[in-house]
Amino acid sequence: MEDIFTIFLYLGIGIAALIWFVGLGTLFAGAIGVSNIMLVTVRERTKEIGIRRALGATPRNIIAQILSESIILTLIAGISGLMFGVGILSIVGWVLSKGDQFFKDPR
Repeated sequence: MEDIFTIFLYLGIGIAALIWFVGLGTLFAGAIGVSNIMLVTVRERTKEIGIRRALGATPRNIIAQILSESIILTLIAGISGLMFGVGILSIVGWVLSKGDQFFKDPR
C-alpha cells in the first residue's frame, strides 16, 4: 500500500511540475508577443514620437504613453477573452444540463 501511495505521490508531483512548465512557457510566449506588438507600434509611430519630442515631450512621457496604451489594450483583450470563455462555458453547461448526458454541469 505504501508503494502505491508513493507512486501516486510522485505522479502528482510530476503533473504539478508539468503544469508549471507549460504555464511558464505560455507566459513567456505571451510576453514575447506583447513585446513584438509594442515594437511594431513604436516603429509605426516614429513620426508621431518625433513631433511630440519637438513639442517638448520628455522620453519618460512618451514611454509612459506607449506603456499605458499597451496595458489598457492587454486588459481589454484579456477581460474580453475571459468573458467570452465564461459565456461559452455557461452555454455549454446549459445545453448539457438539458439532456441526460454523461457530462453534466461542467466547472
